[in-house]
Order: sequence, then structure tokens, then C-alpha cells
Amino acid sequence: DNKQPISYGAKNNNIDERMGSSSGGIFSIMARTIIDNGGVVHAPMFDEKYNLTHAKISDIKEIGAAMGSKYVQSDVGGCYGEIKQLLEEGRSVLFSGTPCQIGGLCSYLKKDYANLFLQDIVCHGVPSPIKWQEYLQYRIKKTGGAKINKLWFRKKEGPETVTKIIFDNNAEYSNKYGDDPFIKSYLSNMNMRPSCYDCSFKHVHRLADITLADFWGVERVAPDLKDANGVSLVMIHSEKGRKMLESISDSLTICAVDFQKAIADNSSYFISTPRSPMRKLFFKKARAKNFEKIVERYCGNGLMAKARRKLNKMREG
Repeated sequence: DNKQPISYGAKNNNIDERMGSSSGGIFSIMARTIIDNGGVVHAPMFDEKYNLTHAKISDIKEIGAAMGSKYVQSDVGGCYGEIKQLLEEGRSVLFSGTPCQIGGLCSYLKKDYANLFLQDIVCHGVPSPIKWQEYLQYRIKKTGGAKINKLWFRKKEGPETVTKIIFDNNAEYSNKYGDDPFIKSYLSNMNMRPSCYDCSFKHVHRLADITLADFWGVERVAPDLKDANGVSLVMIHSEKGRKMLESISDSLTICAVDFQKAIADNSSYFISTPRSPMRKLFFKKARAKNFEKIVERYCGNGLMAKARRKLNKMREG
């Protein structure tokens, strides 16, 4: 029907939950609501080797592991079949994932379920799991082979947002978000899966009931909501989504916003990530032993890196 989603700026009133999230902390309230009512949540979580997989959450204590941005493609494994079984049993399910993963789930189920709640994100794209593991091996090697205990892609530390890893030998790695080599290759569109350069889900219509995003430009659109600890943009696509937001509204500070104004600084809602002209070379040369060096060579801000990108773009053109 080409309707634009009803949109809100919102933030979790629980400051601890909001600090543990990447933006406004909305997912954690939705997940808790589903579990409190006997349902289950399927969301991306790291396994013991820091591969990202979609896992079932039925205990409120496990929600924290699913919070925060995960800049790598998650493996849905056999969760679609598990979700179908839960739905047929009458259990409520919240599935949180990328728009294409929700598209896959809907295609698998072949029908709508009143007890299924779908939440997607405004997705910039998903990096290759291979490059993610190579980066982890690079970090592990730098600490002498120590095991990773905890990892954050975007951790709020005072006014800064950092990428941080804690190892079991008490070593720590921390870098300003955007300066970390893996994040730098992500923001340079160097390590994306090929499908992300021509995404089929970049339009107003969503299969999800609710879309969550960082509220970039909140100071312009809803200045009273601005908060250094994070604000989410929440977009409602269905009656189920409206009822879900209504059910958690007492836990939120929330205000209605104009969709077009709110999405103006979030072009990933509509536009696919442009392919880097250096991607093929990056994938060929970046390995665990030289990851940071290759990222700086192809994604850095130095004159040589910029010249390489310009030359390869001209060759491809």
C-alpha cells in the first residue's frame, strides 16, 4: 500500500540496559516482554569461538549476550525449523535479524503467525565471516595466543564509543570505534558479502513488524530526546508491531517523529552499500598475519591508500 511506517524516537528508561546496547536499548525490553509471557527469542549471539549464530533465548539472564551491534553475518543454522515448531505449539517468538534473514524466515514459514514478532534493523551490510575470523586470529596472535573472554563492536565508555576485546590473560585491546581495523574495513565497504552491494530489501516496505536503527540526526528532528547514552529510531510496519510498542511504552521515553525527516541521515534504509573497487584485492591479500597492515593499505586515509582506491576505481570504470 506504499504507506510509510509510523515512526518514533525512543530510549530505554533503564540506563544500565541502554548502556549495554548500541543505541536506545529497545530490543532488550521487547525480548524481556516475550520471555516474561512464556515465549522465546531468536537473536544473534557469539559462540565460544566467536562465530555469530542465531540462538534461542528463553531466560531473561541471557538477553544481555544478544544486545549490541554485531558487525558480521550470523549463521541461522536450523533455527527456522525450530521457530516453526515453537509457533505450531502456540509459543510466542521474537525473531531479531537482518531484513534478508527475516525474508528467509517468512519464505520458509509460508504463512503468517499471530504469535510471531519480527524485528529487523536498518542494515549497512554484513561482513564476511571469513574476514571476521582472520581478524580475530590477528588479535589473538598479538596477545600471544590468549583466549577471548569478552568482545564489543561498539561499547559506550563515557563520551567515547570503542571497539574492545578482553582476553583471559587480563590483556585488553581497545580502539576508538572507526579506528579499529575490522570496523575500518567495514565502514570502507571492503569486507561485505557480495549480496549486500545489491540488496533486495532496501525499500519502505518491510516484512518485519518493527525496524530499529540508530537515530542519527535526533538533535535536528527531536532535540528534546537527544541523549549521549543513545537513542533509537523505531519504525512500525504492522498492527503487531504497534501493539508490541504499546506494550513496552511504559519502559520508554518516546515521541512520534516524521519518517522522512527521521530517516534523512540513515541512507542505508534505502540504498545498498557501494562496492569498493579494492574489495577483490583486499580479500586476496588480507590474512590473520597482516590484517591491520592490509586494512591500512586499502582502507586508510593516507595518500597512498587514497591513490590506490582512485586508480582501481578508474580501472573498473
